[in-house]
Amino acid sequence: MKTGTERLPQGAGNGRAAAVNDARSEFFLPPRGAVHESSKRKWTPLFFGVLLGMFVLLIVAVIGWSFWLEGYRLPW
Repeated sequence: MKTGTERLPQGAGNGRAAAVNDARSEFFLPPRGAVHESSKRKWTPLFFGVLLGMFVLLIVAVIGWSFWLEGYRLPW
């Protein structure tokens, strides 16, 4: 007796055999990431660039603040 949870072979039940995903097949589809770059990958370099810039500004500000607290005059 079938319970409805048996696995069917790939492509079974739709009236045609499953298409093999290789470059010679007429049904070949490249990976989606190769065709459409995700927006996450577009924003990642910008995010880390801004993060690095903020870190550099923080370091410069802390060094300047330490000079100011000690009473040193900056050479410029």
